[in-house]
Amino acid sequence: MKKPILKRIMAYLLDIVIVSFIASLFSSINILNPYIEEYNQVNQEYNEFVSNITDTSELLNSEKLNDYAYDISYYGVYTSIILLIVSILYFGIFQYYNKGKTVGKALLKLQVVDKDKKEINLKQILIRSALINSLLTSTLLIVTILLLSKTKYISAQTIIQFVDMAIIFLSIGMILIREDGRGFHDIIANTIVVDTSELDDEEETKNTEEVKKESTVKKKKVVKEAKVSEKKKTKRKEE
Repeated sequence: MKKPILKRIMAYLLDIVIVSFIASLFSSINILNPYIEEYNQVNQEYNEFVSNITDTSELLNSEKLNDYAYDISYYGVYTSIILLIVSILYFGIFQYYNKGKTVGKALLKLQVVDKDKKEINLKQILIRSALINSLLTSTLLIVTILLLSKTKYISAQTIIQFVDMAIIFLSIGMILIREDGRGFHDIIANTIVVDTSELDDEEETKNTEEVKKESTVKKKKVVKEAKVSEKKKTKRKEE
């Protein structure tokens, strides 16, 4: 079976665009995102701050940068929660009820199935999405911004984001190297991504083989019955 690497990348990017668009729509609603004005203001101030710095080392060593990082995360917590909920519903619930297919996967004829090519269950979908779609790390970032002080949050954010990138790069590397194209997230969730056109071909081949087998069995049965009938006729003639 060929690894549909390019199709997986295209499907993933399409899904990210869809989720981001939906999340941005809900995030623009004041009642759902009461910090939207503060968030936009801090973002604007941050962009102005960065644009006025010409020395990269000055930017990295600036305490002001940590202040902006914390404020953006704090005022963007509702945005992060909305994005997390949309991601869970899309990559988790929707993908499960759509039999392992997101919109991107369906359009590119891809499907997530059990490693034995059986239908995937909800637990597998959620574990897989928690890793490759950053559901786990996003949840941790939301919890830490709500519970920790600025200094502790900045340290925790660095570690969590590092773990998230490590999981993603590890998964990409394994997808490229492994013959079956299974990433780290697939190994943990016991899943595999397949090309549905190949599945259809395999199913058609299987059905053809079953038809041939049934046909052979019927022929043997007919021959056997004919032999029995012939023996009975011979016996009657002898009597």
